Amino acid sequence: MERRDSPTPRSGRSQTLAMPSPRRLLRWIYIGRLSITVAIFLAAVLVWTRDDTDNRKLLIASLAFALTTGITVASVGFSEIYKRPLRRNFLYLQAVVDVLLVTAVVHVTDGAVSPFSALYILVIAAATLLLPIGGGLLIAALANVLYVADVLWLAAGTQPGITAPVWLQLGVFTSVALGSGYLAVLLRREGEGKAVLVAELRQLQLQADDILGNLQSGVITLDPNKDL
Repeated sequence: MERRDSPTPRSGRSQTLAMPSPRRLLRWIYIGRLSITVAIFLAAVLVWTRDDTDNRKLLIASLAFALTTGITVASVGFSEIYKRPLRRNFLYLQAVVDVLLVTAVVHVTDGAVSPFSALYILVIAAATLLLPIGGGLLIAALANVLYVADVLWLAAGTQPGITAPVWLQLGVFTSVALGSGYLAVLLRREGEGKAVLVAELRQLQLQADDILGNLQSGVITLDPNKDL
């Protein structure tokens, strides 16, 4: 007779998550945000001595650098140092800050012809992973509104502001929001389903441990691949 103990449940976090955790995603957002801010600020400072430099663009770059750095440092303290719960308002704040930062970058790099307008896509995709699908669409709508407003402001009535490339950009932003939002929903469902399965298996494992622990006699195990 052989007494067979059930396997010990593995400790630590389950590796069944189908998408990165919000804290991990926020770390990458912090790094990317500060990198973009520093790069744009340094670029503005390097061209500051040129005679044709627009001082308003330098002012916008400086304000974006100061505000973004301050908000990011405070956010790092909130989420990483003090480990506070990541409530929905905090996540919305991060998404709005990123949209405003990208709008400032697009503005100082000539609006509709800016090569940095694609950064809106990254911001929208990150927002759909952090927020519910409705929140991701709301952030996409905010990005569209600010992008159009900036294009019209720079055009200042001298030329058509909303051109075909601008409409194409708006369509891409909306498509990214819908596509990444749908993907995020699928990933969350898959992660939740796996988490439920792991919890049920662990419960069955604990019940088997209790049964084996309360038995007064031994347990005989047979291997069907071996002859008796």
